[in-house]
Amino acid sequence: MPKEWYSRDANRIADTDTSEIIQRKEMNNTIVADKKPYFMRYIYPDLMKKYNTYIKNADKKSVRQFGMSVKELQHKKNKTPEEQEFLRYYDMKLPVGNHPCVQNRICKRIEQEFDGYIQDHPPAKEFDYTILKTDVPYSRTQYQAIADLKIQYQKKVQEFMTDAYYRRIDQDDAVVARAMLLRSFRQRCSEICSNEEQLCNIVLDLCYRNNHSKQFAWDICGTQIIENLLNRHDRRISFPVLDEDGEIEFGGKKFTMTTMIEGVDL
Repeated sequence: MPKEWYSRDANRIADTDTSEIIQRKEMNNTIVADKKPYFMRYIYPDLMKKYNTYIKNADKKSVRQFGMSVKELQHKKNKTPEEQEFLRYYDMKLPVGNHPCVQNRICKRIEQEFDGYIQDHPPAKEFDYTILKTDVPYSRTQYQAIADLKIQYQKKVQEFMTDAYYRRIDQDDAVVARAMLLRSFRQRCSEICSNEEQLCNIVLDLCYRNNHSKQFAWDICGTQIIENLLNRHDRRISFPVLDEDGEIEFGGKKFTMTTMIEGVDL
């Protein structure tokens, strides 16, 4: 990809440029894609963090200078020259492209639809994660060793995601590399606790007693969690299947719930 397509520095006008080159650079600067679109912050965690930090700091500065948030300032009528300059600089330094392209408009429409949804629709009761566990006990020593390993896991996964982003690693290669990383941590967990039910109970207690990410639990013990759930329900699995006369409608099609036990239809 030509650098002038995504870098303003490549389109910087030099004293030696001819009128033709200057005209081309000026045109490039009007269409240069030097930022990822707004919606991509949901794809790249590093970009989301950078965007949220920028918005937070910009709001603080706006409140200090003008007594209102950036959003309030944007909707204010009869802005002063100082306020207009602040917003111009704010837009220029925004880490993402905020132009009204189709994807950005769809993204913001979805955000508006779900804004405050979780706060307005709290769960009827807290999730009882113990349904994912068994009654097999474990030692405090095993728990602490897995807790220390979890800290290393979080650091390594974050480093991997950052490296994959900046090096633009191919998606298929990234999947393979992450799988190898997780395999290494599963092996290290197994060396600390070889009993899969014990290990699963430790990991679930580590991840579900707080509001932190549950990814470690599913990366390390996902298979055992499913096994525990199956055993709690006599190995029964219920799922929808296509049926022209079904009572469940979804996506223009009809489905009927069916149940199986160890691969045998009931």
